Amino acid sequence: MKNREYLNDYKLGDDGKYAYAGSYYTYGGGKDFKEIRKTLIIYISILILAVIGSGCINGAGMNNSFYVILPFIFEVGCLFFLSWNVIRLLHEGENIKEYIYLAVIKKIPNSAKPMVLFSIIGAVMSLVYIFVHLSEGAVGFADFLYPLFKTITAFITVYFIKYYNTIEIAKK
Repeated sequence: MKNREYLNDYKLGDDGKYAYAGSYYTYGGGKDFKEIRKTLIIYISILILAVIGSGCINGAGMNNSFYVILPFIFEVGCLFFLSWNVIRLLHEGENIKEYIYLAVIKKIPNSAKPMVLFSIIGAVMSLVYIFVHLSEGAVGFADFLYPLFKTITAFITVYFIKYYNTIEIAKK
């Protein structure tokens, strides 16, 4: 749908209020909406904790190495778009308005896949930092936690994508 074309689907009712009269999509495949919602919220919550947690690590690599910080910034952006679109999808409940469905259905995996890539790049770059600075004694315990958090983020995001691909949404 083009920008604001969905407004044509809202019709003025007898009570003077506008009501959506367009098509709806609904969850199928034998999965209950409450189960889907709970699972997606758990995945997003873990991802938020892992990404924000890695940003709170006060390692030397995070303080002064652009090649460690830059993938983190892109990862946070991907997490924002992923979370925003999952919330938009879940906010609709069991019946999803067509324009919401069409707006978010491709954006969710399109923001999750780069997040995996940026997590892996962040882990690799932090390991590069560790190996370069190990002989200087400038590497602490926190520097080893960062690649761990990035690896966790990458794995959780891959499992999120696999779960998301199993959700069946069909036109009502």
